Amino acid sequence: MRTWVASRGVCTSIMGNAYGRGERWLRRSGIPIPLPAHVVAIPHLVPWRFVFGAPVSPRVAAQNANDHIAARCVRREVEGALHEIIEAELAERAGIHGV
Repeated sequence: MRTWVASRGVCTSIMGNAYGRGERWLRRSGIPIPLPAHVVAIPHLVPWRFVFGAPVSPRVAAQNANDHIAARCVRREVEGALHEIIEAELAERAGIHGV
């Protein structure tokens, strides 16, 4: 099935062969021109929301700051805290409270 849209006097194929479209539009073979799933992208404006979590206190002493294993442990602690904040916000956005 082929669907056509007329815009500015030119008919454009919405579906079809991307390689054939590349040959027609660029006069070259082997360059596909894919089209988006929707004809026109609709911007979805979302208000910004900043969330601050509890401070993460590293369990590593200051003298071990150059130790790679200690740095990896601190990174995993911070990553876990961020993951919890993101999951809680996504659950709240979906309407699941008390997670």
